[in-house]
Amino acid sequence: MSHDLNDILQRLRLTEYLPTLLDNGFDSWDVVCDITEDDLAQLGFKLGHRRTLQREIANWRGLTLGQPLDTIDGMSQSSRSFNPPDLPANSTTPPNGCERKKRKYRRKPRPDINAPKKPNTAYVNFAAELRADPSVNSLSFVAIAREVGRQWQALPMESRHAWESQAAKAMQEYEAQMDEYRTTENYRRYQNYLKGFRKQHEEKERKGSNTNIVPSIENGYDASRGSTDTGSVRSPDRKSASNLGPQELEDCHAALSIALQELSVRRSLTMTEEIPIFDAQHLPPEMVVRQAAHSAVLGTGTMLHLTTEDQLEDALNHVYGPGPINPVVLVFVLACAAVGAHYDVQCMSDEMRYGIYVSATLLFNSDVAHSNYPETMRILLLLAVYSLLEKHMTICHVLAAGLSVSRWVFCPSNDEQISADGLEEARRILCTLIFMDCWLSTTLGYRSDTRPIDIKNTWSPLPDCPITDSIRFQASRIGLVMREIAEQTMHSGVSSVKVERIEALTEMLDVWYRELPPIMHLAALTSEEQSSILTFYQRRAIMMVHMFYLGAVITLYRQLMLTSSQNRIQSTWHLEMSYSQTQHYRQKCSVAAQQMVRMMALISFNNNGNMTKRCWLMIYWAFHTCVVVLLSISQQLLDQDLSTVIEDLSHAKTCMDILSICADAEPVSANHLELIKPFYDSLCQHQQAIAAKIHSSNNDSNNDNNTTTTTTTTTNNSANTDNAPHDSSQSPVDGRLPNLSFPAAADGKPSDGYHHADHMTGLFPPLPQLAGYQNPNSDGVQNQQQQQQPLGWDTELVTTVRKLSDLLNEPYGWGRQAKLDGARRSGDAAGTFSVLWWD
Repeated sequence: MSHDLNDILQRLRLTEYLPTLLDNGFDSWDVVCDITEDDLAQLGFKLGHRRTLQREIANWRGLTLGQPLDTIDGMSQSSRSFNPPDLPANSTTPPNGCERKKRKYRRKPRPDINAPKKPNTAYVNFAAELRADPSVNSLSFVAIAREVGRQWQALPMESRHAWESQAAKAMQEYEAQMDEYRTTENYRRYQNYLKGFRKQHEEKERKGSNTNIVPSIENGYDASRGSTDTGSVRSPDRKSASNLGPQELEDCHAALSIALQELSVRRSLTMTEEIPIFDAQHLPPEMVVRQAAHSAVLGTGTMLHLTTEDQLEDALNHVYGPGPINPVVLVFVLACAAVGAHYDVQCMSDEMRYGIYVSATLLFNSDVAHSNYPETMRILLLLAVYSLLEKHMTICHVLAAGLSVSRWVFCPSNDEQISADGLEEARRILCTLIFMDCWLSTTLGYRSDTRPIDIKNTWSPLPDCPITDSIRFQASRIGLVMREIAEQTMHSGVSSVKVERIEALTEMLDVWYRELPPIMHLAALTSEEQSSILTFYQRRAIMMVHMFYLGAVITLYRQLMLTSSQNRIQSTWHLEMSYSQTQHYRQKCSVAAQQMVRMMALISFNNNGNMTKRCWLMIYWAFHTCVVVLLSISQQLLDQDLSTVIEDLSHAKTCMDILSICADAEPVSANHLELIKPFYDSLCQHQQAIAAKIHSSNNDSNNDNNTTTTTTTTTNNSANTDNAPHDSSQSPVDGRLPNLSFPAAADGKPSDGYHHADHMTGLFPPLPQLAGYQNPNSDGVQNQQQQQQPLGWDTELVTTVRKLSDLLNEPYGWGRQAKLDGARRSGDAAGTFSVLWWD
């Protein structure tokens, strides 16, 4: 190692990066001068530290502060490495005779001492263990770096897999710790400090500081989140990568780098000896790929915009036609086939599907990703859908990269020539990226990466646009509303349970519903005339959009339902609203859950409909809705109110049936079912016991005839029903609408894609009325129930209420610590699923 590198880094206060630079071959200042932006990102340099080092390199080369590092007029490599004899060896004064201006010191924010420490990468851990060997530790720095690199490259696949798996698990734990840390006061305090620091720094810059100084430093948390660099390889030098260009381009490169690293880790966890690898010279069977790729468009095309049939056919003809193959098109075709294999499970084996996915990620390298940004958005969307189907947490990094790439595509500073049709297609893809990011961040609990600029850049359909475009656009809109509801209610505790906040969020839902196109209202599905112009897939997609609406309603009232339940069983009351008001909102949540069940029961998983059993929409809402319904049942049993328990048990049984269907293909669904079935069985037993007790009490007392008749009717119905009741009864709050019946579709698709259970005699009350706020009556039986003493409550039933409340509040392992202890990690050989949390 040249002695000057250590001295220069020490002067720049960057000595913390010296081991990393040496480990990756940057063992002298001359070599560091050729470092690229991608290299710095892969080596883990923070944004402000990158700028510090790049500015020193620019000064060494004799560049102005705004000049790109790769445009050096008349300067050769030899001239850059020459030190004049009258200068000390560790000097970095430019050798062209120009006196370097003194660089103004720029203050950096202090680090967050309370934040979790980011774990080392697999390569760093391997190097640290290797240095413990005395025979290696006695070598020089350069020799150690070379030896570590040589042994890392020579590691068998199994050994490297072990190192990378360990690093990936450590990174997952770090992410969980960061998610937990973001909810603390220390994190909020540090964010306030950063805002103040940046504001103060920007004010100083505006007061006459050098206009060429690099923009203010950004917090390194999000930029480095999830990075699992497993041994950096220097990226090819690209002008766009090393150019100090717009912030959007820099963020694009950083997000792509993180996504590619995450895909690399996932690929290493998936690869086995049985998995085939494909490339341009060794293509998978054409008929298999064509069938799978078209299944992907058919299965997702109405809800998610991946591509069009014409675009896909052109891509397939290009890949399997004569002439050289464009690597971007090849990656697109392979990724599309990997997704479609989930929708047509008969078209290929699991090993073939894994092989196509692994091949797509191998070919999707940095050069391909940066060669065509609009198509990179599409490829990232396809890889995100595949991660969704496989339950990979890689999806959050892939979606973040897709959104970041879109910001550069639509950036005014981007001089890349994109046609008007290309921009329109990119807006459609961005619309789907926003929908998936909002939906997944809400259901999985991570922070959404969608920004206001993304919403501004997205695509808005014209009034006379095709119905499919309207469906996708409305799905994105309700996804944004759901994200807003989740952010304001899910982690706010009692502070979120305010009438004003509930009314404001309810108004957002009402606005969305009022602005729906008439063809997307549920009444259109019950109208034979209007329904006949909709295809099978369009009708199903419209139903799913309304499922998102109902899910938003459940999410809105969920925290209130939890808080009121916990307050009641603890005999305390800390809410600003009355008990009768909370009962009113709790009933709205229960009704929304009941209607969600009726909606899900109309969607089948037959092969003709290309509905995959790994559909996260069905699995999540079947599980989540079942928990809401069971919690409502348990609270009714505490009140010894059996008026709707039978119907609610029927709804819970329907949710469990859906999970049972999905359990054949999705282990997450099987684990969900295994978790909630004991609660269902226990509540059935409590219902029968309470019904018998009420019946016995009424027979021993001389109550009025109306009360006796009502109670006896309820009891007899309970006694004649097994643990899986399917009685049809009118909703206790809203009336019933006519059944949905689908005539033969215009496209000839059989209408039996929707099945009607015997107990599904109605569908929806008017949806805006469901979401609207009404001041409940404060009188009646509910206030009497509030004053009941909990001393007579069944202890086991109270325990069930507490457990269901915990499960609804934290559905992925009862607290963050359970995730850290390994409750979420239990998977197959490919690591594609876990107990409750995704892998």
